[in-house]
Amino acid sequence: MYDRLVRALSKIAPFTGLDDESLMAVAGACRFERYEAKRQVIAYQDDSADVFFVVSGTVRVVIHSRSGKEISYRDLEDGEMFGELAAIDGEQRSASVVAVAETLLVAMPEAAFREAISNHPSVADAVLQRLARLVRLYSQRLYEMRTLDVQSRIRAELIRLAEDSLGDDNTATISPLPTSADIAARVNTRREAVSRELASLTRRGLIKRQQKSLLIRDFAGLNQLVESMLGE
Repeated sequence: MYDRLVRALSKIAPFTGLDDESLMAVAGACRFERYEAKRQVIAYQDDSADVFFVVSGTVRVVIHSRSGKEISYRDLEDGEMFGELAAIDGEQRSASVVAVAETLLVAMPEAAFREAISNHPSVADAVLQRLARLVRLYSQRLYEMRTLDVQSRIRAELIRLAEDSLGDDNTATISPLPTSADIAARVNTRREAVSRELASLTRRGLIKRQQKSLLIRDFAGLNQLVESMLGE
């Protein structure tokens, strides 16, 4: 089990630069946790402060409104981390995290996480870079919420989901494709609005539905539609 923890941490961004001795010291405070799909990992405003690292599977960061409506922030997959904010500032959890599929996590106590940051500049740098990326991401999404109509917010979310797979031929693939309800939760709209917009983009030749994925046939064209609305 201990060797598995060391191997798992060695593949996760904050710890990839550590030598074997340092990795073993960090792993000594950690444990594996396995979650079935739909099981909650952490709860909104909970007082816990462990930091988690995704070894395999997928988790979703969400907040539920008082009426029960789910607002989804993002999905986290292999190699990603979550829960670090509470470990850093000592405040309650800022969101809930739920397993989307069967997921294996490495859990690290708050004290061990803070010690790793203090003792290893490369870990601290990786955590800072991640926090900076999150601030930029959420700032962009807030700007889109305030600026764009529903159709454009859906298009912007498709671009975000596909941009890592963009090829030289101006196509990109979203795989697996989230459900219309999942996309709706990310852009604060209804499932029906997402279905209508996907159908519209398909008719325009910008996207093509495949079995469990979505092909963006003209990434630049789709991006231009969003940029034109942001520029207004």
